[in-house]
Amino acid sequence: MSRLLAAVMSLGATALVLAGTGAADTSMTVPYSNVAFNSCNGEFVNVQGMIHTTEGSSVDANGTHFHITINLAGVKGVAIGSGARYVESDTQTQTSNFHFDGASEANAVETRILNRLGEDGTLDDFRYHLRFHMTVNANGVITVDRTESEIDCN
Repeated sequence: MSRLLAAVMSLGATALVLAGTGAADTSMTVPYSNVAFNSCNGEFVNVQGMIHTTEGSSVDANGTHFHITINLAGVKGVAIGSGARYVESDTQTQTSNFHFDGASEANAVETRILNRLGEDGTLDDFRYHLRFHMTVNANGVITVDRTESEIDCN
């Protein structure tokens, strides 16, 4: 969780810089490769495909607002050792709002799915879902800090 919190806070700092420059939404798609871990069966999977990112910021009468969406596209992989084939999908959405009175809030949602192809009846498909929300009042006191995550194997 600390990695997500650090990412959200980093995004907030980026939002302030982008908002100050009047930046518009930006979007890019780049090659993606990773070693994914399937905690349902212990396999490490070399995956490759594309990752698409859209981000933007705005300033209005209430403060600075930032959003980012990340999606994997066409990501396929092969398990190290077994050679099993996989398909991976991941969608992440993060928003941050920094109000001029000093209050702020951050939200993040992620759904990651790692499907093993060629079903053999075992519970080897991995699904991870995360919901995060944090609210900080104008005095800098955290008033809400909620993280919910779940892993399903099917």
